[in-house]
Amino acid sequence: MMTARHTGIACLAVLFCMFPSALGVSASAPTRWDARLEALDPTRPLDYFLLGEEVADAATNEAERQLARELFGLAGALDRDRLARSAALGRASLASTPLEKRRMQAAAALLGGTQYVSGAGGIEPSKALALSRALSYYRIGRGQVALATIRAASAESLLDEYDAMIPGGREGFERECRTLRGGTRPVLDNAALRRMLLLEAALLMPQPRPLSIDIAITSGAPLVEIDVSDLGALFRVDPKIAWWREGRWNVSL
Repeated sequence: MMTARHTGIACLAVLFCMFPSALGVSASAPTRWDARLEALDPTRPLDYFLLGEEVADAATNEAERQLARELFGLAGALDRDRLARSAALGRASLASTPLEKRRMQAAAALLGGTQYVSGAGGIEPSKALALSRALSYYRIGRGQVALATIRAASAESLLDEYDAMIPGGREGFERECRTLRGGTRPVLDNAALRRMLLLEAALLMPQPRPLSIDIAITSGAPLVEIDVSDLGALFRVDPKIAWWREGRWNVSL
């Protein structure tokens, strides 16, 4: 017969399995890396970066990807001069959103001493031109032609990358394009029109683009301030908490 005490213990066991962080155990403590993590020492920042590369390459779940982000971040925060730029690029490769990816790429550019970033994230000029033309077709009510232009250039991914700059985002844009008939123009407010025109201008701009333009067209919002003076805040880590013990980062040994 199961008593109330037994029931409580069973519930705690289930809770521990499902939500280890609820009982003070880090949910992001991949045990296969524990030995390597515990060997890290803040006086050797490069070790954090190299392990971050290994974890990123072998990651099979979000917890391991987050661990790689933390390793890159700590490496950059611990050794600004040698590792900060590479750490930003490492975090960009693991970004969970297009905006975060562009923020980290922009940070890498600033840490590398330039006001420019590589053009359009490596977008092929033919795809950039296709999206620009498609937006023009959309504005004059030729929605089907707009969609066909994007498909012909295999540029659908750009609708996701610049989702915030396109009226209705990718889903809304494609839906409205399918309904536009007979040259009926879409109804656009001034803000939406300005965003679209800015995107078109940026897509046609010679590369590399100014950093401010690149961030603006990716976020679809006021420019995001990137403060590279505080790398801990930029990378969302605390360099004072850089020792790995018992499945979590700690202040010291």
